[in-house]
Amino acid sequence: MIPSVTFSSDLLIMIAGVVLSAGFTYVPKLNVWFAEKSNEVKQLTMLVLLFAITAIVFALGCFNLIQIEKFVCDRNTAVYFVYTFILAAISNQSADRILPKPIAVRQARDIVQGDELYKGMN
Repeated sequence: MIPSVTFSSDLLIMIAGVVLSAGFTYVPKLNVWFAEKSNEVKQLTMLVLLFAITAIVFALGCFNLIQIEKFVCDRNTAVYFVYTFILAAISNQSADRILPKPIAVRQARDIVQGDELYKGMN
């Protein structure tokens, strides 16, 4: 018999936020491509992806496709959705701050920041 594993939606969302950050930091080519983007593009990309991940987890929970501990799909779910979306953003940004950046990512980021500084001087 296979034991069932039940996660809380908070934990799932926070893990997803960390994995998303780690992916954009360490997946070859994706990490440099993402580091070359402006800060605004990176922030918007992360927010959209985190919103999508949160929505997917809630949809899977509402349709009982995954077992989420103490998850109820009702009118209060919208408020809980906002709460977990904020948790996803916190975990994502925390991971982004503490994960060491590969050399290629740091170089690409420095080039972009230098270009933005130069544009601001003109």
